Amino acid sequence: MITDDDLFAFCGLSPEEVAAIAEHDHENLILSIAHGETLLEDEKKGVVTIKHYLEENIAAAKSKGDKTHEEALKKVYQAFDKAHPTVAEEFSKKRL
Repeated sequence: MITDDDLFAFCGLSPEEVAAIAEHDHENLILSIAHGETLLEDEKKGVVTIKHYLEENIAAAKSKGDKTHEEALKKVYQAFDKAHPTVAEEFSKKRL
């Protein structure tokens, strides 16, 4: 039997990162695992897209006054940014 951990390992994202994709796109975790894996296939654009999702989730939590969720999402963003810093920076510079 395939477990949730197997699925998270398949997509290369943490459970928190997958949950952020699910929150952003209003989809279930299984779809978000596949979505995240697909985004990471295009490493440059996908990383930027996931960061954008996280930024929008942070802004939404802030606008709702949900400081706990906002801080949790900021930690997810920081971890993701640490794992994928250069790729997004290079892509962003090319877009400017």
